[in-house]
This record gives sequence, C-alpha cells and structure tokens, in this order.
Amino acid sequence: MMDEIVIRLAELKDTRQLVILIEQLSYKITEEKLRDYLSELLENPDYEIYVAEQIQSGLLLGLVFAYAFKSIMQDYAYEVLGLVVHEKYRSKNIGVLLLAEIERIAFSKGINCIIVRSKVIRDNAHKFYIREGYSINKTQHVFHKYLMS
Repeated sequence: MMDEIVIRLAELKDTRQLVILIEQLSYKITEEKLRDYLSELLENPDYEIYVAEQIQSGLLLGLVFAYAFKSIMQDYAYEVLGLVVHEKYRSKNIGVLLLAEIERIAFSKGINCIIVRSKVIRDNAHKFYIREGYSINKTQHVFHKYLMS
C-alpha cells in the first residue's frame, strides 16, 4: 500500500529530486541549472509547477509544469510543458492527480483549454491523455535552431 500523496507547489528544496524526474523524461539538466530555472519560474504567475509528494517519506513521485498563454489565434490556454511520474510509481493514478490540478487551476482562472504535446514515441503517455479525455488535435514537426552567442 502506498502512503498518502499530496499535490503541492514545487519549491527550491525539491531541486535534487526534480532532476531525477526530469531525467526520466530523457532530458539532461544539472541541479544548479534547474535551481536557476526554478528560482525564476516559481516567481512567474504564468507558470504552474506542482509535485506529487509521498507524505511519509518525502519522496517526489511526479511533476507537472504548465504555463498560461494567449496568442493571436486563440484565447488563453494552459500548455502542459511536462508531466512525469517516477518510473517506479507509474499506473497508480499519480499522473491523473497532477493533471487534474492543472485543470482545476485553469478552470478557476476561466481558462477552458489545456494543450499537451507528447513525443511520437511515448505511446503509453498518448493512451493516458486519451483516457483522461484529451484528443489528438494535430501532428506536427518541431524545428529548433540554436543561435550562436
């Protein structure tokens, strides 16, 4: 049986455990760089960063981060930039709790659209989002160009 889980705002003290979760999404980041990012983003009201914490152990079981935006093509929406559940705790409704928190926040702010992008190879993630009522809106390519400083 799993201990009680709380969904709460991320804090700087979570940095070390968040590195582990982010690496499980196949992204490499140092603790120092993540601390810098968090210091900035936690102060920005457009960003929501929540964790699922196992109360008894203090272990972070999951992370969701999203931001609110408006474009010339649509009204305000939240885009989920990342959702990850620790690989040892998947399929235990932790992702459902994290996603529901973003949906609750969006609804409370009058935002009625959540956008999620997911790598083509993440079949289990796609099934999860569909199970949670999301539908595939489009398939696209993402292009990057790194500028020299």
